[in-house]
Amino acid sequence: LEYFEAKLNQIRNYKKLILMAIHSASSKFGKTLIQEQEVLNNLTDMIIEVYLAESLALRIQKRETLLGEDATGIYRAILDVFVYDTADKLRKCAMDAFGSMEIADFHAITEKLTTPGMVNVKELRRKIAAKLIEENKYTF
Repeated sequence: LEYFEAKLNQIRNYKKLILMAIHSASSKFGKTLIQEQEVLNNLTDMIIEVYLAESLALRIQKRETLLGEDATGIYRAILDVFVYDTADKLRKCAMDAFGSMEIADFHAITEKLTTPGMVNVKELRRKIAAKLIEENKYTF
């Protein structure tokens, strides 16, 4: 379960970034935040990505609990790639949001909270593709 703890910890860091961005937007714009559609779009994109990452992690963790680690190998690869890609999406949205709020202080913390562990995405994507080719259908 160390694997899932690490993934869920990374997702918790993503949530911290979202909370900081929401707080900053609320503080900066107050009641006029509703008129800042671009900032709201950045925030909602971040929330959606983290929701997907957390849901994926929890579903795979549950599957592994029920069926064992052998049944989740390809799913772990999917999770690794998804969490890795989510970091870049969050970083971009956060930088756009903080930039729109003219807050430069958050660059370092954004980088820290969205830096995923090293993942060989090339090999993982090949593993996922090989499984799809082998099955000759989308089975996920």
